[in-house]
Amino acid sequence: MGAIDLVTEIPGPRSKEILARKSKVVCDPLDIHVPAVIDRGDGARFTDVDGNAWLDFSGGLGCQLVGYSHPKVVEAVQRQAAKVSHTDFSVIP
Repeated sequence: MGAIDLVTEIPGPRSKEILARKSKVVCDPLDIHVPAVIDRGDGARFTDVDGNAWLDFSGGLGCQLVGYSHPKVVEAVQRQAAKVSHTDFSVIP
């Protein structure tokens, strides 16, 4: 399998369903560049909920530096989540 593997039209049926629900319950961002919903990522590649595989040229800054699901990042997140997963800094820093 190559780096890019499109198995449905874009957006695929599951992405369409999730994006339609999002438009009803989530404020709109400034822009969505790709009408697809990510399911999982590995390195510079991600797969959407419809099974299409993509190369990510515009992921979040942390992902651009180390790729998706880097083992050291996963380990650090798991370690932190075991202590506390969220706090509002303005309430309890």
